[in-house]
Amino acid sequence: MPSVPKLKKLTIDRALWLHGEGHDVSRLLRETDGKMCCLGFLALACGAKRRDILDEASPQYAKEVKWPSGLLDADGDADGTLKLMQDNDDEHLRSDSRERKIRSGLKKLGFEVLFVGRKSRT
Repeated sequence: MPSVPKLKKLTIDRALWLHGEGHDVSRLLRETDGKMCCLGFLALACGAKRRDILDEASPQYAKEVKWPSGLLDADGDADGTLKLMQDNDDEHLRSDSRERKIRSGLKKLGFEVLFVGRKSRT
């Protein structure tokens, strides 16, 4: 029986998680308040420096990051990230649904996600 690859751990701190504010203001790492979308947390888990993702709107612009296989297509476009970005930024998605979708999307990239900190009410 083939072995199942072990998932890497990824922790998302809800106090620093930028989510549900819409795609216009979402960033991998927003300079104004230091909040990160789920892909910002992923970038840091992949060894990126904060300066590599500062105020970048999408992984395709953060060229210094060694993104996991399957996140960007062969041309470096963010097509593989679109669903994660939409789920992260959707202004109408409830927190429990958002977290479930983010967990599922990042699991496909080989990451087990743990959300820590206080849950928001929405």
